[in-house]
Amino acid sequence: MPNIIVSRFIARCLRSIGVIAQGREPDENELDDAFDSLNEYIAYLNRDGLMTFRIQRITDTVTASTVSRTIGTGGNITSGGERPDKIERAGILTGSGQSTLERPIQVLWNADEWARIPLKSQQSTEITSLYYDPTMSTSAEYGTIYYFPVPSAANSLAYYLSGRLSKFTDAESQITLPDGY
Repeated sequence: MPNIIVSRFIARCLRSIGVIAQGREPDENELDDAFDSLNEYIAYLNRDGLMTFRIQRITDTVTASTVSRTIGTGGNITSGGERPDKIERAGILTGSGQSTLERPIQVLWNADEWARIPLKSQQSTEITSLYYDPTMSTSAEYGTIYYFPVPSAANSLAYYLSGRLSKFTDAESQITLPDGY
């Protein structure tokens, strides 16, 4: 899809569904309503994982005795933007430079799986699984990653995060997406 301005995209959509006549531009109220609806729709698509168009890989070092870290705006780990909805997969990194080896670690998908671990304070030199709780409070825009076992030494990890569509800040924002979106 070529780059397009949000207001032009909205006008095309309103014409195609018959809300405004061909050749007519939406008035300010129509544009504002459609802009709000577009952002609500993007939030819906992100929530249901329907518009993931990239996987972002970020790395971080978890220090010894770290039980959890936060990720997202204002968190311990910055993911280049908003709090991710999901960690798709993760790996532990060993070695250095071109000899770095990445071994998968288990990502627990829900609180029930995390609850099945009876001794969450157990320690080991390497993390073997993690649980991501994307819940955010009204005062913070980050989720929490819990590690098991708790590392007794520093661990370098790679996280693979779903790329989300961002809400538009104004109707003159530019849309740039890969073909097919």
